[in-house]
Amino acid sequence: MRVLALIRIDTEDDVVVLISLSKKDTLPYKITYTAFQFEIESSSFVLQQGYDPVVCINPTEKQLEAAEKSWDIIGDFVSDEPDCFDAKIRSRFIAAKTKETGVQRRQITRLLYRYWAGGMSKHALYPQNSNKGGPGKSRTYAQQSGRKVRFEDDNQRMTIGDAELALIQKYMNKYYNKHTKYQYRYVYQKMILDCYTDPLTGALAPSYPTENQFRYHASKYVDVKKRFGSTAYRKDMRGITGSSRSEALGPGDVYQIDATIADVYLVSHGDRTAVVGRPELYFVTDVFSRMIVGFYTCLESASWENARMALINTFLPKQALCAQYDVNITEDMWPCSGLPRELVVDNGELISKASMGRSGEIARKIMTAIREGYVGRNPLGLHWEKGLGELHTCVNQKDSGFLSVSGTNANASGFSIIGDSGMGKTSTVNHALAMFPQMIIHEQYNEYPFPNVQFVWMRLECPHDASVKGLCGEFFTEFDRLTKDNTYEKFAKGGRATTDQMIPQMALIAQRHGLGLLVIDEIQNLSAAKSGGADKMLNFLVQLVNKIGLPVLLIGTPMAKGYLSQDLMAARRSTGQQGMEEFSPFERDERSWDMLVKGLWKYQWTAEKSVLTEEMSDALYSFSHGNVDVTVKLYMEAQRIAISDRTEQVTVDAIMKAGHSKSFSMVLKCLEEQEKAKVKVQQTKRAKKVALPVERDAALQDAISLPQKQASVNSPKRKKSEQVVSVTDEF
Repeated sequence: MRVLALIRIDTEDDVVVLISLSKKDTLPYKITYTAFQFEIESSSFVLQQGYDPVVCINPTEKQLEAAEKSWDIIGDFVSDEPDCFDAKIRSRFIAAKTKETGVQRRQITRLLYRYWAGGMSKHALYPQNSNKGGPGKSRTYAQQSGRKVRFEDDNQRMTIGDAELALIQKYMNKYYNKHTKYQYRYVYQKMILDCYTDPLTGALAPSYPTENQFRYHASKYVDVKKRFGSTAYRKDMRGITGSSRSEALGPGDVYQIDATIADVYLVSHGDRTAVVGRPELYFVTDVFSRMIVGFYTCLESASWENARMALINTFLPKQALCAQYDVNITEDMWPCSGLPRELVVDNGELISKASMGRSGEIARKIMTAIREGYVGRNPLGLHWEKGLGELHTCVNQKDSGFLSVSGTNANASGFSIIGDSGMGKTSTVNHALAMFPQMIIHEQYNEYPFPNVQFVWMRLECPHDASVKGLCGEFFTEFDRLTKDNTYEKFAKGGRATTDQMIPQMALIAQRHGLGLLVIDEIQNLSAAKSGGADKMLNFLVQLVNKIGLPVLLIGTPMAKGYLSQDLMAARRSTGQQGMEEFSPFERDERSWDMLVKGLWKYQWTAEKSVLTEEMSDALYSFSHGNVDVTVKLYMEAQRIAISDRTEQVTVDAIMKAGHSKSFSMVLKCLEEQEKAKVKVQQTKRAKKVALPVERDAALQDAISLPQKQASVNSPKRKKSEQVVSVTDEF
């Protein structure tokens, strides 16, 4: 596609003057304004401002002299607009200047092109030294190059030829490009020692490359990607392949937010000597137009709350925003409001646990577990084919311990979610899993035909008896529900197959379909397993992680924590690299409790809307003890009571009546017992902390008094003049 620069628009004569930036040393040409509009609408060319000449900030005398000399040749002509754009007048000028100055016609044409394509500025006439030379081309010398040698030595100064260049390239690839520990001097010394030194006498050859010659030619063979590694190269060294502006379709499409600390210090209004601090400035800019569409300033450090204030100012109409600061503007002076299609942020305050909430944090952990599990499981790789073959062997041999599977996948692990019943564990996980497609139908992979159905995640419930056979049956049933297959009848044989038959078949299906994450809910059912059943289940899950590389997410109540922590291997694999996420009841002074109650208070079905007060929040917490499910049901019951007794308003009395009702008596009794047990555990921990220093002091006194007793028994009687030093004094 052609790249053009716009030089002049003459509306009176209906003429537009353009110059090509694709072909160098071409001159401007004219088209009509109507044709110019048609070319723009048909997108037959790309319009740019012109090429960027190398601007000399501190030009030398030679550069100034060259620029003035060029301006003397074309200055008068290019200043005569619009006649200078006429092709006939321009041709006569070039012919006359060639006769007058003796400068070649091609050189004058090049000066005109540099002036017009470079923005019609004298800066474009400065010598472009960056375009000189032959980058990437090697010169051949008929005789030795360089200055004369000042101090003679035994080296006869050889000329570098093809053989020497091949030798330098060989040693650069052998050492310098292999590891960062090798430097130029080491590689040069190795080359001289191996190729230009007599191995018997140790004498140098009559002529050999100098270190300066080696460094000059060796720099051509540096492979940064091999020397530092592909990961470090892509992350820190490669050129930027694009920018966020290329992704913006137009104004208002993509916004970008960033924060910086202002380079000023604020002082107190009352005391000018008291320094308040440096403010934090938030700016939101439109990526396409670079217009500032929002701002915010504060004294606190960058955080999610401050970023939200900047976004609020971004989305509001700017006329009302400026009026808050006594600045009167019209709507057309700052026409920026509303939501963009996309918001570009950094990995700081906007992608954090506080900004995403609990669901977002769980989704991030799920995504990390899936990505780590897929490492080393390339479906077109040899390891994947080998793994399928080994699992087929396990199926044929009914090998439920995966003894035929070689190697382990150290990347896969997963994590656990433990919390009280009613805290929203399952709902949060379901909400997080909804962010990922459960099933992906592939037709090709990396341009290779690959007809396959991939399962990103699968959610199962631990059987009530915590049997491995029951879990395998759950897996086949869920697989049939998603694929409309009949694997349960094939491999579980209607429940008549043995555990040793079902385990390898389940693993084979999970590997063949690239299962990314296996979610097992109600893991506390391990407590109901028969003797040894819980250990079998945990061993089975550990084998799935170790042998197949399938991440496992376990969800359960605190009852499951004891089973997961009794075995070190199970504890390590169940917590994974991301730890254990605990869903504990909210504390009264916790921000999450306030957010929960405020969110609930929007849903009022009574005739009169009540305003949330601290007394109401305290009343809800006194019965629910921070449990989410109980809080929701208690709030619903309070509204039902308010409607039935015709008060039509949620009050503290309505909440108290709901808490003392029979429908909540059993639940509240369990919550009170849990709260008492929690307080008892905390008191025990505090008692241990207090008793520990006392026991340590007693042990210390025993250690001190024991040597004293032994010394008094075993030591001979001393004279009064002899000095006695006790162990206590030395201690």
